[in-house]
Amino acid sequence: MNMLPDYAKKELEEALVHTKNNTGLNLVMALSYSGRWELLNAVKSIAHKVKKGELAVEDIDQDTLQQHLGYKWFT
Repeated sequence: MNMLPDYAKKELEEALVHTKNNTGLNLVMALSYSGRWELLNAVKSIAHKVKKGELAVEDIDQDTLQQHLGYKWFT
């Protein structure tokens, strides 16, 4: 939830407060996900490895990017 924009957090918190005692329905929230945040973090991680000499630029390929995608930000 901390990755949501402030306006979305406010709306979600309001919905949770108003529905906290409900037992008959489930709230389903759909989010639009572009992947830019995840991609940016993968690129930064790869860049740090290159800077530290742990990875050569020539060795960066699709597998390298795939290994750095999937950051667990829900934990």
